[in-house]
Amino acid sequence: MPNLPNRASFDRAIDGWKKYISPHTPEHIFDCPPWDPVRNYVCRQLLAMIKLLEGGDPKQIAAAFSQIVPLWPSIWTWLQVLYAEGKSYASIPKPPGSISGPVWANRVLFAFLHTEPRTPLSTLVAKTGGLKAMIAAMWIDEGTDTSAATDCRGASILFQSNFPFAPPLLIPEILIKCGGQTDIATKILLWRIKENAKRAEPDLAALRFDNSLLIDQLELHHTGSKILRPAILSHRMFVMTMVDVLSLLLTVKESHPTKPITDLLAFQLDVIFRHFQITGYECVVQLTRTTIFGLVVQLAQSNCGSDHRIVAASTRLLRTVLCRFGVYRSILLAMLHRIKESNMIDYKKTGPVNHGNCLAGPDLRFLSHVVTGQLVQLIGYSVERSYFKCSSSDHSHITLGPPRKFFLFLDYVHEEDELMSNPVFPKVMNFEDFDTKATLRKRAPSIKFTKEWHAAWSRSVWPPSSYLGYVVPVIVYLPSEWEKPEAITALGGIYWDKRGNGQFQVHIRWIHRM
Repeated sequence: MPNLPNRASFDRAIDGWKKYISPHTPEHIFDCPPWDPVRNYVCRQLLAMIKLLEGGDPKQIAAAFSQIVPLWPSIWTWLQVLYAEGKSYASIPKPPGSISGPVWANRVLFAFLHTEPRTPLSTLVAKTGGLKAMIAAMWIDEGTDTSAATDCRGASILFQSNFPFAPPLLIPEILIKCGGQTDIATKILLWRIKENAKRAEPDLAALRFDNSLLIDQLELHHTGSKILRPAILSHRMFVMTMVDVLSLLLTVKESHPTKPITDLLAFQLDVIFRHFQITGYECVVQLTRTTIFGLVVQLAQSNCGSDHRIVAASTRLLRTVLCRFGVYRSILLAMLHRIKESNMIDYKKTGPVNHGNCLAGPDLRFLSHVVTGQLVQLIGYSVERSYFKCSSSDHSHITLGPPRKFFLFLDYVHEEDELMSNPVFPKVMNFEDFDTKATLRKRAPSIKFTKEWHAAWSRSVWPPSSYLGYVVPVIVYLPSEWEKPEAITALGGIYWDKRGNGQFQVHIRWIHRM
């Protein structure tokens, strides 16, 4: 047995539970007040167990988990007792520093469930009958308690990426707890999201969890099992609430610039777009009564405006709304009015979009950030990234000969009927593929493909570096004249971090404009 922190306390807790608690635990839940000495003894033993589990490497404490497995039926009964204590004695003042029963239940469940790798204990706990019902009750209680002391993380923190079942599977349990009334469940869901976003430091895991419930219910197709969908679509304040949350998150972003908040901003735009996809005109009318268009402008000017997810989500929302509903004069004027009143438009004269054969100025820097995001996304695809891997013999000079016959195509001139969740999804193409030039010409019939852009890539020399992992030729289509987009080419160098922490940096080199 490894010598771990709190090991002696853990062993005493296991022995104490076996001798004094497990034999006397009833099979049913019973009322136990917070001041009961037995309750306090139970909490002390649970604390000793989870302190060991929270403070060590799960791979080293497999034996500790195995000791808890036989005690789980008794522990589960006491967790239900502790959770029930929250409602029964909520009005009774608690001593400073004391921990409520529901918090105890949540902390123990989290310690038992979230292990890497999965253990027999986490598997046993996940399959326990009534677990989802308890988590659903936590979720509802957090969403109906308006006290400032209540946060929204209790239930959602249990649903992380390694949890045995996905968040949407909680919805049936929530609906049962709400007496089958979907409008009540929807109201609680929206309240949780907005109240969480109002906090000075929102719980991002809870926001991500609750938004995932919305995303699941707002799928465009396969709607048969989406039991909250009708209530969400008919909720009068849904669009306004989502726009308010977007505004709140943008405020948080300015004071706490973090990648998770940027992720949530893109996520929030996606929720709004999904609602728009389903309801169409009705949603657009509601959007024109909000600050959404000004917020998108504000997003573009923020420090996350060049994030490829923000660009994709903003472009998709604005382009679809303007193209499809700009034909309605009232909607078009309302949109323009909202954008103007945001006072976020930069009226100063800007420099030229391009100079000679290259982009220049802020537009070039912005586009570089966007393309960098696409290259980072590409690294996540093992097959595609292998096409651009640099060997030790070729990291100082890039040619188009084999094996460098692939390039990354980014199309920002996609057609209206080709809108996807990410309209600029990174697409790897092969120079030698017969359909490649046909695809490029279809998108931009006026562009003449010559050997000049091939030569521009092959002439680019990179300084020798053992950290250069990938070099990616890039073609970007940008909107310009009607049906006459322009194309620019670049090379993206992806360097591994010298500290060997698995991180990487991307350098964009713009080469040629067609």
